[in-house]
Amino acid sequence: MNNLTSPFINEQGVVGVSTPTVLATGKNASYTSSSSVSSLRFSNPAAYTITLSKYDASQNTLLEVYEYQLSAGDTLIDTNTYQLAYNDRLEVQSSVAGTNYFVMGVK
Repeated sequence: MNNLTSPFINEQGVVGVSTPTVLATGKNASYTSSSSVSSLRFSNPAAYTITLSKYDASQNTLLEVYEYQLSAGDTLIDTNTYQLAYNDRLEVQSSVAGTNYFVMGVK
C-alpha cells in the first residue's frame, strides 16, 4: 500500500533547524474522528535540543508540548498519543542539523 492511500502515518526524515518541520497534520474533516500520532522518535549523533509544538487550528495557537536537551547519541522515544483535529499539526525543531525523526499514527 503506498503512502497516498494508506490510512497510516509512517514517515521519517530530518528535522529542520532554522524552520520547524511539520511531522503530521490532521487530515480528517469529520467532526466524529481525528488523526492521531502514537509514536515519535528523534536521534542525533551530536548533542541537541528538541522542541515539539502542537498547532491548534480552531484556536489559531501554537503551544510548546516539550523541550528536551539531549546528549550526543541520545534517542528520544515519545509514545504519548496526540489527537489532531482537522488542520491541527505537530511541529518539531532541533538546535543542530542532522536530527532524524520517525513518526507513526493514523491519518
